[in-house]
Amino acid sequence: MPPSYPDSRIRATLAVMKPHFYKTFKTHEEDVEWLLFTFAPGRVNFYGEHVDYMGGYVCPAGLKEGCHILVGRVKRYSDVKLRFATTRDQYLQIDCVSKDGVHNKD
Repeated sequence: MPPSYPDSRIRATLAVMKPHFYKTFKTHEEDVEWLLFTFAPGRVNFYGEHVDYMGGYVCPAGLKEGCHILVGRVKRYSDVKLRFATTRDQYLQIDCVSKDGVHNKD
């Protein structure tokens, strides 16, 4: 049985996502400590939507389409922030911890 997500598709996806990562976060490959790539497949229920938590039966199936995620640690960022970007040029930044180590709710 062939893998559900072949290496060629992973390489093709990374070929698009890595340059976007470097451009969005204004960095270069040598400035990135590590990268993590993961994929969350889409899901459909053929039968039993919203009944599984009540003990009902469901018939789910995974989809080849889904959410591709590339996470990286950029060396020059000393702050602790989560920076999210999409390939549709949407951007979000969240402060996780302030300089004194306390969670910043703002």
